[in-house]
Amino acid sequence: MLLGAAVCCVWRERNQRIFQHKRQNQNLIIKLIIQEVHQRANTKPKLTKWLSNFNFYPV
Repeated sequence: MLLGAAVCCVWRERNQRIFQHKRQNQNLIIKLIIQEVHQRANTKPKLTKWLSNFNFYPV
């Protein structure tokens, strides 16, 4: 799940840089990856429990 989210976010960033000539901060990209993993994991009961123990959600 993490690998998929990372590839997706990096690919979006690549497309923005090439086609729109816009860049995002590296920290923002990392936060977006973490948020996407949390959003997807919240739909899975077993992963929701693991995420609550992990307790790392960006502000």
